[in-house]
Amino acid sequence: MTGLSILFGFLLLFPLAPAYGFFQGLSELGKEPLSAEKILQKLEQATGKTAPSFKDVKKDAWFHSYVSAVAEWGIVSGYKNSEGALTGEYGPSDPLSIGAILKMTLRAAKVNEMTCAGSPAHPQAKEHWARQFVLCGEERDFRILRNKKRSLDEPAKRGEVAGILFDAFGSAVPLGQASFSDTGGHAYEADIAYAASLGIVSGDDGKNTFRPNDGVNRAEAAKMIYNRIVLEATKK
Repeated sequence: MTGLSILFGFLLLFPLAPAYGFFQGLSELGKEPLSAEKILQKLEQATGKTAPSFKDVKKDAWFHSYVSAVAEWGIVSGYKNSEGALTGEYGPSDPLSIGAILKMTLRAAKVNEMTCAGSPAHPQAKEHWARQFVLCGEERDFRILRNKKRSLDEPAKRGEVAGILFDAFGSAVPLGQASFSDTGGHAYEADIAYAASLGIVSGDDGKNTFRPNDGVNRAEAAKMIYNRIVLEATKK
């Protein structure tokens, strides 16, 4: 039986209602590589519905499958208006704030933010929409939250997101040097190196650069989170 047929069978058993049953089925796939598009196709066949549709995520966009998958899994939902209603937009090219990446990575790691109690140490978090996610991040000693002067609305940087992903999943990051020409001595160099070795992140096409201090947009974050989930679910 092929990995895809196994995936199809488990999707029938675990119909994604609240999003994480799929991870259980995916864990039976072993290490067989599967593209986001193929997983999404089987997901849609098994559930009888298409993934959430965003007006600004076209089917021919490189990020379509990644955004659609993480939306189907309940990790992202797109923008809401002032009344709390979904606008149907994802904003793939928009920068991703620290608060938003905390939410996405903790959801990806299957952390229920409502179980995190107490008062956040981060001064901005007390009245911030991401309060519960900051609480959970502080409980797990997210390195990005050690600096209490960083605004939760500030764009997250590429190197930081690599570290946040490992912090969310409680992964031990081995010491290592990245092969990129612009990451030497960076605070998250070991995270970047490990993420690159696992296929979670990659450098710039045709270059040996990673741009660790550049911001991450919402499409790039969806791909990184998708890669991290599949890695987690298929590891032995």
